Amino acid sequence: MRHQLWLVIQRYVGPASLSLLTFKVYASSKKDSPHKDTVKVNELSLYSVPEHQSKYVEEPRTQLEESISHLRHYCEPYTSWCQEKYSQNKPKIQSLVQWGL
Repeated sequence: MRHQLWLVIQRYVGPASLSLLTFKVYASSKKDSPHKDTVKVNELSLYSVPEHQSKYVEEPRTQLEESISHLRHYCEPYTSWCQEKYSQNKPKIQSLVQWGL
């Protein structure tokens, strides 16, 4: 039991004690660093605007797509009627299933 308690304390106190450590950070001054070519923010590819603008071109519909579109428009009143009847009867059917009938 005592060994298990020590493991628990060690697991929680160990990472917490790391935050109390101090570290020295050595940074070079501007005089010591060699002169590098600086890059402006707008020169970075992340911030630059693409030179050419892409244009979306929609392809013409095929005969199959046209046929499916006509079929959907033709069936829409019937499917909406079925959805309406289903939504009206769904609570009744669920209560019957709940009672095991």
